[in-house]
Amino acid sequence: MSGGLVTLKLLITSVMIAISGAFRIYIAYLLVGYDVVISNIAAVFLIIYAIYAFDRIKGGEEDNINRKDLTGARKDIAYIVCAFSLICGVLILFLHDLILVVIIPFFVGYFYSKKTVIGKYSFKLKGGMGAKNLIVALTWGIFITGVVMKGHSDLIAAISIFSFLFIKSFINTVMEDFSDVTGDKTVGLMTLPICLGEKKTRCLLMGIHMFEHVIIAIIMIKGMLEFEIIILLSCFFSGVIYIFFFTGTSININSSGIKNVSYQLFYRWEFYVAVGLQTLSKILV
Repeated sequence: MSGGLVTLKLLITSVMIAISGAFRIYIAYLLVGYDVVISNIAAVFLIIYAIYAFDRIKGGEEDNINRKDLTGARKDIAYIVCAFSLICGVLILFLHDLILVVIIPFFVGYFYSKKTVIGKYSFKLKGGMGAKNLIVALTWGIFITGVVMKGHSDLIAAISIFSFLFIKSFINTVMEDFSDVTGDKTVGLMTLPICLGEKKTRCLLMGIHMFEHVIIAIIMIKGMLEFEIIILLSCFFSGVIYIFFFTGTSININSSGIKNVSYQLFYRWEFYVAVGLQTLSKILV
């Protein structure tokens, strides 16, 4: 593959993650019942894209094994695209008086793969034993909740949205660890699937997934969140399916058309499907 095509592929790899982030903030607006601010959604998309693309470009030892297909990309061009995306996203939030919220993902994004040395000690936020999963989940949970709740003081709504986004992000990052086991093992990065094994990690994810959705359902019934039952049920069943069927280091999602489509539909497109079903239900009613 030529350098230009590899560079394009490198830039595209983070687009779906950024779109997923945009759909998450849209769902958050729906759940709390506030007016949807399209410019804020665009800003979240741009910032998430920039930070994840930057991490892809910078890479690491494990990425040299897990993502060999991105070798040879023009990193200088990719960095320019990332910088432009980040500046645009930050500018939008700055104009909406949300600049302080941006500091969190920007700070974490910069230090995520970077080894920090303090005296005799060195550490990376991209650590093992679930540390990176918690950090990423906390970052995006706080960031998106902060954007959505700007100008509002509903504590229950804020906690509910944060917990929903936090759990979803945590599960998603652990799901990605299953596909990166080979490279992570080689460089000694002890992710949850490596530390706990497939079965225990699957049980952990399923447990927190079901618990969170039950809690959100109760809060909806109590009237403290909008009764968006279509979104809740769609996310619940999608999560059950992809946690049960796609948490395995030996699973090859490209082995068959049906398996690949199922993986994309229930995992990659989880939030697209939820919003699509919710929109369809509004049209039909």
